[in-house]
Amino acid sequence: MSFACAEFIDVAKQLLADHGENQPALRTAAGRAYYALYGTIRARVIERHGDCFGDRGMHKRAFRACQDSSDARLKELGKLLESLEKLRVQSDYTYNCAVSRREVLAAIPKAEYGLKLVENLQLTATQLLFDHISG
Repeated sequence: MSFACAEFIDVAKQLLADHGENQPALRTAAGRAYYALYGTIRARVIERHGDCFGDRGMHKRAFRACQDSSDARLKELGKLLESLEKLRVQSDYTYNCAVSRREVLAAIPKAEYGLKLVENLQLTATQLLFDHISG
């Protein structure tokens, strides 16, 4: 059964509500916030133009494609995506320091704002992303 990646936001919120300061829950919530936005961008580009993402390694390429664009919305989206990806990587791979609840709480509205930007992207903007990512 498929689902909309934006639903990961609800999972992140529920983890925070149910588990407080629990590190595994905080780290998982950070990842869900990131994947809500990344997955939605990916799905929008694929839906409109086809799959240019391949199997892996496109995360940095996706936010760089946004940041390198002349489109102001894409640039903003790229900054949000990079910020969320940085927290996700820290959450997934850095176990010697805690991820703060405050950071994860701040990530959720960033992802939600990014989702609104994606929702309003024009066809030309997603075409720019497709062209840049497919290289």
